[in-house]
Amino acid sequence: MKETTKTAIFAGVAAVLGLGAWLTAPRTADSGRSPTEGIVGKDLFDKYDPLAASTLKIVKVNEELGKVSDFEVTRDRESGVWTIPSHFGYPADAAAQMSESANTFINLKVLQVVSERRDEHALFGVVEPDLEKLQAGDQGVGLLVRLQDEKGDNLVNLLIGKPVKDKPGQRFVRIPGQDPIYAVEINTDPLSTDFSRWIESDLLKLSSNDIQTIGIRDYSILPSQDGSQVLSPNYDADLSFNTIDGKWTADRIVSYQGGNDTPRIIGESEQLNSTKLNEMKNALDSLKLVDVQRKPKGLASDLKVESSLLDDKESVVALVRKGFVPQKGKDGGSEIYASSGELLVGLRDGVQYLIRFGNSREAQASDQDPAKNDSQESDSLALDRYMLVTAKLDESKFPSPQLQQIPETYEQWLEMEARQKAAAAGPQISAPAEGTPAETPPVPDAPVPQTPESAPVTTEEAATGTEPSAEGGDAPTAADKSASAEQPQPEAPEGTEQPPAPDQPPAKDDGQAAAKRSAIRLVSFQPQEEGKAETPVGQVAPLAANPQDPAAAQEPSVDAPLTDSEKKERLELAREKISKENQRLIDDRNERLEGAKKKVAELNARFADWFYVINDKEYKRLRAQLDELIQPKGAAAPGIDPGAFRPGQFNLPGNP
Repeated sequence: MKETTKTAIFAGVAAVLGLGAWLTAPRTADSGRSPTEGIVGKDLFDKYDPLAASTLKIVKVNEELGKVSDFEVTRDRESGVWTIPSHFGYPADAAAQMSESANTFINLKVLQVVSERRDEHALFGVVEPDLEKLQAGDQGVGLLVRLQDEKGDNLVNLLIGKPVKDKPGQRFVRIPGQDPIYAVEINTDPLSTDFSRWIESDLLKLSSNDIQTIGIRDYSILPSQDGSQVLSPNYDADLSFNTIDGKWTADRIVSYQGGNDTPRIIGESEQLNSTKLNEMKNALDSLKLVDVQRKPKGLASDLKVESSLLDDKESVVALVRKGFVPQKGKDGGSEIYASSGELLVGLRDGVQYLIRFGNSREAQASDQDPAKNDSQESDSLALDRYMLVTAKLDESKFPSPQLQQIPETYEQWLEMEARQKAAAAGPQISAPAEGTPAETPPVPDAPVPQTPESAPVTTEEAATGTEPSAEGGDAPTAADKSASAEQPQPEAPEGTEQPPAPDQPPAKDDGQAAAKRSAIRLVSFQPQEEGKAETPVGQVAPLAANPQDPAAAQEPSVDAPLTDSEKKERLELAREKISKENQRLIDDRNERLEGAKKKVAELNARFADWFYVINDKEYKRLRAQLDELIQPKGAAAPGIDPGAFRPGQFNLPGNP
């Protein structure tokens, strides 16, 4: 080999070795070639567009238990609805929560490069969670957050670690697959794996102020000797709440102790426990979900059981484990009954909720895996309980309106008007018969201030002849009365009895004299208008009609006879008015009915596919034993009337 060839080969090998050494050599800030150079002060995701986000995935690790919370929210491409795949595709109604989460990564600037060493990831809490190798006691595992677009490309992929000491709001972060650790200012509160924060937390969407009735169906489902399930009722109660006086009444209470349906009458020394019932109202208003699971196919939104479900033994077993048992109903079909009873809640708008309570999740977990009975996971499940909800229409809230009869003739209309006026005026006081003592109208303790134009003449003013002053009119003093006695008294109309003078003894009282004196006290001493007849004693002068009142213009005049055309015109006006009022009542009833039907349909669409899970403490607030429902008087706040008991027919649970 020629020397020149050897030299060329050695030079090439040296160049390769030199390049390798340069590539593997550690970088320092002084060299000016660090991959993190210039990143401080810049956005960590400079091309991030929150509007393009279609999926959010959060992986959170409980280091003590070695348990992973894998939470995901995604948007359907066709409908645009956000759902939660990690919870069986339950609708995510918290648009604000998703918006806050997506906006968290806008302008996320790097404040500091903390480290570039891989062996320090655990120290700053940015180790990437390995779902297959994760074990209890693993340290330094970070919170993994990943935002993707519709194509599945990452918009954000970030590990969030421990807080930066003495710098509130700052956290250590790392991009998965890269070694550098940064310090950024970030709010992690929206990045929650709490299911209740991503859904419509108000499950029933009701207000406690709208609750008018509560029905309790307290029963149990017990196994029989042949292996079937038997419904064993304890008691039923139908209770009503009066929103005006704030009192509860018992419409029906039936006890089934000893196998007999015995009406439970509230004794004189007993009362309803209004405190417990009000607590139930408030618990319904604030009822929150813990979790959800999908119902099996064949269980309709009204909880009617289809034959396909009964033929599926696996689905039936799953139902029974949750505490819901198919039973034959009155109509021959099958319904779902619950191991922990039912609650019927009626609202003022005609919507009624039927809530069925099943087993606790601990009972299901220990039934499936007895080894978990003493585990920490089983203890947490014991705080939850399964529940089924459906809605229906309360027809009793929509009675047919009472319509007015439309008159066919003018005379029929006059009779109807007369009856209405008599009913509106109430009972009339007839004039006393001759020889019967008349009752003197009571004089009020303090006269109501009146204007000079509208102030009526009082009985005392009628007797003394005084008139109210412009300032309101003070009562005449003793000196005024004495001066008035010295003045010549006006002569009473001829034929009336003269009242006795103050210094004369009163005449012997008898019935006729009392009646005359009562009539005299009601006479006004105002000068009589010329040409106007005086109102007879004991009668009230009719009020003059206001010519500008359209209602008064339609009133039939008793003085002037009407022509046939005028009668016909007035009759047609009256018929039109009554028809419009009748139609208004019909439309109002139909509008309320249609609104309630629409609300029931919307609620059942929400409830149709789901078993709900609530906290067991909330369940206990919603349930009441019979001895807890009725208590001795004086045990509750004073002034609470337990109401009257009205016994009724026994209804099977779920069929009020």
